[in-house]
Amino acid sequence: MDTRDMIIDPQLLISILAVLITYLLTSRHFKNQKAHEFNERRLSDLYSPLLGRIKQIRSDGELRVSISSAKSQAWREKCARHPSPDFDHKKHFEPYKKAMDYENDKFRNETMKLYDEMLGIFRDNRHLAFPSTQSWFSKFSQFVELWHRWLQDAIPAEVLEKVETSEEELLPFYADVERHHNRLVKRLSGV
Repeated sequence: MDTRDMIIDPQLLISILAVLITYLLTSRHFKNQKAHEFNERRLSDLYSPLLGRIKQIRSDGELRVSISSAKSQAWREKCARHPSPDFDHKKHFEPYKKAMDYENDKFRNETMKLYDEMLGIFRDNRHLAFPSTQSWFSKFSQFVELWHRWLQDAIPAEVLEKVETSEEELLPFYADVERHHNRLVKRLSGV
């Protein structure tokens, strides 16, 4: 066979190249679209709900600490103004006790509910989490469970102290959630 007989029609070559280029571009677009949709789910189903609850818990905690400090200072000042033995500590302490009861009820009924919601969101959407976030699941789950046990008097305070769990240990988890949230927002907004 003569090589002159094997000449490919230029129109056919252009058509084949056009189909190939279209396929490659469409394939890339589809892959990018799927990644975009996955990141949208990560943000809407996991990171935004977690971060919103974290911010609420932190805000409530900061207010609780501020009020507790002011309450302690006010009580000390009241006691200093009334050093006499006939000062009815129990009567004057009643508003402070009500404030403490309020904080305890709020923690039990609202803050723990936020922790439970976070745990549910994390558990149900763990597949959306980045590996650095996934690594916190066990620690966070244990933290929530220990608080439940303590609130139900199912673990003595002394035992809880020996287990050494505190919200301070979760601060890197909170930072991880916020970092991924902010990156996703930036990536999805195109900024």
